[in-house]
Amino acid sequence: SFCIAGRIREALELIRTFKDKSASLGSENINTLVKGLCRADRIADALEIVDIMKKKNSVDEEMYGIIINGYLRKNDVSKAFDTFENMKVSGCSPTVSTYTTLMQHLIRMKEFQKAMELYNEVMDVGVQLDSVATTAIVAGYISQNRISDAWQVLNNMLEKGVRLTKRSYSIFIKELCKVSATDEIVNMLIQMQASQVKIGNDIFQFVILYMMKKGEMDKVKNIKQMQKSCNIFSKEEDSPTAD
Repeated sequence: SFCIAGRIREALELIRTFKDKSASLGSENINTLVKGLCRADRIADALEIVDIMKKKNSVDEEMYGIIINGYLRKNDVSKAFDTFENMKVSGCSPTVSTYTTLMQHLIRMKEFQKAMELYNEVMDVGVQLDSVATTAIVAGYISQNRISDAWQVLNNMLEKGVRLTKRSYSIFIKELCKVSATDEIVNMLIQMQASQVKIGNDIFQFVILYMMKKGEMDKVKNIKQMQKSCNIFSKEEDSPTAD
């Protein structure tokens, strides 16, 4: 709680009290302190703790991930990647969360090629991507107008059992709008239906308005029909079953 509130001094005093009472601090508590120091823009202090823990062979992948996040918060990408490489040299395997955070940051910086190199590394080492990582990569490919690559990643992840949310598909659709891929927007709606993800009237209305602005009236008609079918299906699901 002290770390979350940015009250690092009180957190350190509490740790000293623990030590005075010869109470052991678990790795979870140490990681919490390191995270608090990073959020308080005290990465140098956090690194001192990491060095101490290294001597005890107690630095895990989560602690490295926290330091990497801290550097990315400061937009110090070079040091984040230095830590990432040191992590691998030390024998710690990066978590999917660390890979995802790095890829997302690179995509935001328009360093798409570097993000894809990281994605290929993930595939090579066999780390299973989650829905957050999948969303970042697919959206990144779409933003580069590499639609076929985006579909390949999406279908690959779906085959591996990754479940994407309505929010993920909404991000894909908005990126498709930016590159004017109207046919693919319809295909994405069809994919949502196939994956049994409820589209919702908010997405339908967004797409319909976009298609109308583009003058794609045939698509508007088809999407409205799709919306009608989805709403009928939803009402049937929600209605109570007769005994």
